[in-house]
Amino acid sequence: MPGRLNASDPLLVLVNAWGDQLLNLPAIRALAMLFEGRLSLAVRRGAPEVFFRELPVRKFLELDLDFSSLSGRFHAAELARRMGNCDL
Repeated sequence: MPGRLNASDPLLVLVNAWGDQLLNLPAIRALAMLFEGRLSLAVRRGAPEVFFRELPVRKFLELDLDFSSLSGRFHAAELARRMGNCDL
């Protein structure tokens, strides 16, 4: 595991409903601290201002989600285009 903690461009994808953002907040805080400002977060639009503004992360990739069905959907191709380098 020490090698993975040395990742230079880790990305966490959390594109779920608002409650999931809140429930995962302690784990996301821990990951942000472990990766010391190198972690990027892909989250639903508006989540950084509500939940993550104090986190030491590299960048936020805010995505529009479609919750018109029972499962939220996002455009994976858009995320792939915007995320750039990612090694974990």
